[in-house]
Amino acid sequence: MFAGKLMSNKLFLKEELLNLQMEEGGNIMEHLSSFNRCVTDLQRMEVNYSTEDKALMFLTFLPSSYKYLRTTFMFGKITLDFESMVQDIMSNHRMTQRS
Repeated sequence: MFAGKLMSNKLFLKEELLNLQMEEGGNIMEHLSSFNRCVTDLQRMEVNYSTEDKALMFLTFLPSSYKYLRTTFMFGKITLDFESMVQDIMSNHRMTQRS
């Protein structure tokens, strides 16, 4: 019974993560927070993602207005690091908000 509950929780959390799509014009900080919460919840269930997998998932969940940035990250680097990618996205976001 306990194993079944763990499996259903894990599946629910994975589904929540995979359905996490930022709406066009949405708040990037809220989206990042939701993404990190989902990943942390899954880590508690012993589901771990590499930093590159997290980066790829996060880029995939961004709206089309981030397409140019997504392309830059995916083709401009040999490997992706989630933390440095988030810093770059936040820097870009701050610059575009000032314009």
